[in-house]
Amino acid sequence: MELKKISPPKLIVLDLDGTALNSSNFLPNNLKEMLIDLEKMGTSRVTLASGRSISSMKLLASDLGLTAPLVTLNGGVIIDPVTKEIYNEKNLTIEIYKESLYILKILNIDFVVFTSFGVFADRPSEITDILIKYTENEIKWTKDFTSIKNPVKILFIPKSKESNAEIKKQTSFLDIDIIESGFSFTEIVPKGVNKGSALQIVTKMLEIDSKEVIAFGDNENDIEMLQLAGIGVAMGNAPEHVKAKADIIADTNDNDGIYKILEEIFNPVKEEILI
Repeated sequence: MELKKISPPKLIVLDLDGTALNSSNFLPNNLKEMLIDLEKMGTSRVTLASGRSISSMKLLASDLGLTAPLVTLNGGVIIDPVTKEIYNEKNLTIEIYKESLYILKILNIDFVVFTSFGVFADRPSEITDILIKYTENEIKWTKDFTSIKNPVKILFIPKSKESNAEIKKQTSFLDIDIIESGFSFTEIVPKGVNKGSALQIVTKMLEIDSKEVIAFGDNENDIEMLQLAGIGVAMGNAPEHVKAKADIIADTNDNDGIYKILEEIFNPVKEEILI
């Protein structure tokens, strides 16, 4: 696919961890400036699609001046970055939620619960340490997970591949999806909830055809989004099975992968405007 011949997409969708953010957990300045410029030019709109919570995404969205709906919690919640209005929210049913908690506790797996209004844990753990350090989440401590209303997803770190396989086996009768995301996390979400299904909602809201979208991702939880977009771009640091689902393979997140792709697509447009 020759990038210079591609029409500028109407929507640019970026995963965060391992994609837009480098290994130091920063958005490179050159990419940040480019995204802000593209928004100002009006050529394309930009949005974020991440497994992160609303609170850990809103500051970056504000810095970039984004106005298109954000896809948060791996597609579980779609929110307006300016007004904070929630356009769409998919929750685990109470029965499925409680059964999932029971299975994780029986298998002695630490976990946290995400809702549209916060992240809940019952004690400090490797998970809470990562969330606080890298995703700027404020943890709400609870003694009773069953009292939490409207859970969107349950996040945990499997002890091993065998442990993860056992969890999938024990929960196979539940109407859920179990997906892998950044930081070695695994997540339990309602069946059919993912970034791709959320992006379908966003494109309808913006009256944009999915063929006019370019999406960037690096992990298993990005696959549906990459396949839905007209151009799906996997980062060079993505696993091979994710790359296999993409139209284009970019350089890594530590080597300006997104910037290089967008520069090649939009440079001819900028030159035309200058002329």
